[in-house]
Amino acid sequence: MFCDYGKENLGKRKEILNDLLDIWESAVRATHTFLSESDIEEIKKVVPLAIENVERLIVTGFTSKPVGFIGINGKKIEMLFIHNKYRGRGFGSELINYVLTNFHCDEVCVNEANEGAHGFYKIKDFVDVDRHELDEDGRPFPIIVMKREYYEFAASYYDSPIGKMLIVSDIEGLKGLYFVGQENYLRNIKGEIKFIDTYINNKVKKRLDNYFDHKKTDINFNMVLEGTDFERDVWRALSTVSYGETITYGELAKIVEKIFNRKNVSPRAVGRALGKNPISIILPCHRVIGQNNSLTGYAGGLERKKWLLNFEKQEPTD
Repeated sequence: MFCDYGKENLGKRKEILNDLLDIWESAVRATHTFLSESDIEEIKKVVPLAIENVERLIVTGFTSKPVGFIGINGKKIEMLFIHNKYRGRGFGSELINYVLTNFHCDEVCVNEANEGAHGFYKIKDFVDVDRHELDEDGRPFPIIVMKREYYEFAASYYDSPIGKMLIVSDIEGLKGLYFVGQENYLRNIKGEIKFIDTYINNKVKKRLDNYFDHKKTDINFNMVLEGTDFERDVWRALSTVSYGETITYGELAKIVEKIFNRKNVSPRAVGRALGKNPISIILPCHRVIGQNNSLTGYAGGLERKKWLLNFEKQEPTD
């Protein structure tokens, strides 16, 4: 739940001010351990004015209780606080994604000693551009200025042993991983693509490096699967097919029926869904074969499918 309060909603901001101050103090005491008690009490006096003065205040939480808020002026993030009780549950990422998507925010300042916040913004592809010895009120707390290059979709190339691949992500996660020029190439990407190496794209590259080195690696990034409900069910069912194994379209259809409580799933429908799989290799549709071990249907081409299956049989993973 988001409540987006512009300057015209100062009355509403004041109504929930005590809740916001509670969030601020909980977050600061948990993360700003470099502040003394007197520092916290002194800063707390000016927090209400800061909350009142931002152009937009976006509050998140539950129907009856806010748990976090973010304030922005233009494209600059001025504040972001999540109640310590609710940290690590995605509220901060949701707020950041909201302002990145809706307001294209591209600047933030963080206390150098607040390593958690610094790392959090790096994950969102902000980079250090400047450093000040004093904070904006002249206190001896060094500040790091961070900037983010705006993008709708970020793309990076990856040179695999079987051809160049294109990685495409947005602020939420991996959107596509394609062999360049394959069937249905970029079919699910509708918007401007900028070629930059982002945090997510670099994680995908590392995942591919490990795959082609026969190393088992967990998927430590989000995948944004866009398709029909049925297509997403088929793609998710691929996770049941282990490295080095194969499965028929009919067998995968039965798995989709069992896991997702679907009835009368046909192998042909499964094949059509696999043909639209936007994330090659990581969602291993190359492990799905026809009856009698026949190699059929692979958007990247049957030669690549054959290569991948032979490659996975060469030696066990770590």
